Amino acid sequence: MDWLTEPFQHEFMRRVLVGGALIGFTNGFLGAFVVLRRLALMADSLSHSLLPGLAIGWILAGGLVPSALFGGALFAALTVALGAQLLARSSRLKEDTALGILYTVAFSVGIVLIGLFKVRVSLMHWLFGNILGLSNTDLWMIWGISLVVVPLLAALQRPLLLTL
Repeated sequence: MDWLTEPFQHEFMRRVLVGGALIGFTNGFLGAFVVLRRLALMADSLSHSLLPGLAIGWILAGGLVPSALFGGALFAALTVALGAQLLARSSRLKEDTALGILYTVAFSVGIVLIGLFKVRVSLMHWLFGNILGLSNTDLWMIWGISLVVVPLLAALQRPLLLTL
């Protein structure tokens, strides 16, 4: 039974367990509403469209500066979301078709930017991350977000389900 408890002798593994459990529970709870409201494509598209924003944030800041990465990612996601709305309203394309086109273009632009500017972070790390690198600051941020999102969704559960 030592093989089961041995990994948790290390502090970083305990952080990983708590962080992974919190993220899993919060995302599962939120994900149910995303699927019920048929917004899965939008959530997936916006998450994929963050890559050029991350690359631009890295290029402008000259490294892994969290505020620059967040600002770039937010800018890229808003650009794709608003661009899809504009494209859908000004053409015969449906909104999800426009979203699919724009997020594919955005993802491609992100890969090109990473290649052109020799960004020194592995693309695999940006796409998938590494939960073993979870810091105490990250864990506190996860706690804070979970403490806001879960009670808010619990309080709004009935109105969210009734407006389907």
